[in-house]
Amino acid sequence: MKTTDEEFTQTIRRILPHTTLKDVEELKVNEAARERLKLEQGTLFFKIAAAMYRLDPAGVAHDLNDEHEYEGEISDLIPRLPECETAEDCSRVIHEICAKWFNGRVRTVEHYQEIGAAIFEIWQEQRADSELTLGAAKLQ
Repeated sequence: MKTTDEEFTQTIRRILPHTTLKDVEELKVNEAARERLKLEQGTLFFKIAAAMYRLDPAGVAHDLNDEHEYEGEISDLIPRLPECETAEDCSRVIHEICAKWFNGRVRTVEHYQEIGAAIFEIWQEQRADSELTLGAAKLQ
């Protein structure tokens, strides 16, 4: 069920009473951007979400039992994947994004190697699939 702007604002302000209306507007914009990204990059988004939930690099998803826990981080990660030429690059980017989302409370970049490798593999598969699709379209 979709909530109205007023309901969204009331909910956020109930959870975070010191949230300003400007903060609420920013949250709405971010949520809309995340939903757009899910539509545009659905398969990639949900494969990464599954890996993040399964490997839980920040140690929060299983405590909350919420497969949507990392959606903000994934929304920041997908646009940065093209800069990742190796799994190590991916680990570094994930570390940076988690540092942002968890206010600097993160482990060393080495801790993110497993998730970096998993997401880099997903990214490479996605790129290969896209290239095949483009190649097939050109042949037609």
